[in-house]
Amino acid sequence: MTHQQECEQQNPSSIAELFVFELKKLLPPDQIAKLDTYDLSNLHVAKDYKIGYLCAKWAIDTTADQKHGEFKHLTAKLEKLLQTVKEVEWEVHFVAIPKSVEMTGLNEALTVIKQIGKSKGWQESDWESLLKQIIAESDEQSKQ
Repeated sequence: MTHQQECEQQNPSSIAELFVFELKKLLPPDQIAKLDTYDLSNLHVAKDYKIGYLCAKWAIDTTADQKHGEFKHLTAKLEKLLQTVKEVEWEVHFVAIPKSVEMTGLNEALTVIKQIGKSKGWQESDWESLLKQIIAESDEQSKQ
């Protein structure tokens, strides 16, 4: 095991776990009951930068969909930030994503979930698709 892998095991993903924690504060009881049916045991092994990116991408894709186009304004700044990060990463081939960028992705995803949930109903917010992506990423990391 490399030193980096040892450090990653000792420093679990605060982003994945924080997503679930904050989601539980947002959702109504019937949706929390659905959330509680998911196996969240591997969230601690997810890499923060990947979860932050998944959250950002999900928020941008969700608001870009015609179904939720009226919420596009919520992710305009996030889209620019993500593009900037991609450009920098392309130029230097590797960049340590600052924790603030990861947190921005998380916060924007939660904002989109909240706004759609309150406006159109929690089923329409499709929070489960993001949760499934996060779980899949966590499960993938646990196999490595």
